[in-house]
Amino acid sequence: MLPPVMASGLIALWLYLSVAAAETVDVLLSVVGTRVVAASDVAFEEAYAAHDVSPLPPFEQATDWLLVVEDYRRLRVLAGDARLFHPPVASVDARLAAFSDSFDTREDYRAFLATWQLDEEALREHVYARMVVESYVGRALGEVDDPVTWDAAWQTWIANQREALPSKRLEAP
Repeated sequence: MLPPVMASGLIALWLYLSVAAAETVDVLLSVVGTRVVAASDVAFEEAYAAHDVSPLPPFEQATDWLLVVEDYRRLRVLAGDARLFHPPVASVDARLAAFSDSFDTREDYRAFLATWQLDEEALREHVYARMVVESYVGRALGEVDDPVTWDAAWQTWIANQREALPSKRLEAP
């Protein structure tokens, strides 16, 4: 056991070093249900979308990346764990391979993973979650045959989903 003077000195040193080393790691932007959306989530989504092709026009043609991440989180929660929305393993493998192949070189793909501190298993989980959301939306709205009609249906449907599981945008510090 440390003498009280030494223990309080170590605590003071620890507090000093903690404050001195403090830095902003991420910024929380919103909360969807119980899931937070951080600035890094939004940046990742934009970087990820540059290499992935979504069958859903609102996600493929996105400009408001915070709203996209909020909608993905919202729809993933609402889809739940219903087996109906689970993509086949082969489909996840194919989507992951297409994502990997979208990079100019294998090194670029590895750099992407390193930048976002991911391994292939973590990326696979992201692809899987995305495909669950796409299946959930597809089941609700059907295939995109006529983009104008589908978009009108999407706007009405997503407004209801946003009402069912609202998000709360946080104010900047």
